[in-house]
Amino acid sequence: MKAALYYQDADVAAQYQRSHDLPSLSSALPEHISISEQISSFSREITSRHTSLRYPEGGHVPGDSFTRTQADKAVEIAEQVLDECENCFA
Repeated sequence: MKAALYYQDADVAAQYQRSHDLPSLSSALPEHISISEQISSFSREITSRHTSLRYPEGGHVPGDSFTRTQADKAVEIAEQVLDECENCFA
């Protein structure tokens, strides 16, 4: 999504340079990119725990945090977001 933002408007994208907040990033995209539903779903399921997944503590294994079904759903949503961004700028 950041690449799509930079493609559209680098000045706007720069405001989100350090952000991992997917709903905020998606809201900054042009209106013709309709990924808010996918982003909301992905955020609820995955990114609410992004810090603990990137920086595990106390023997916590990030791969043990999710079921195979959750992982598959995350990949599906990510692919939808990529497809939508690619279609808008192709």
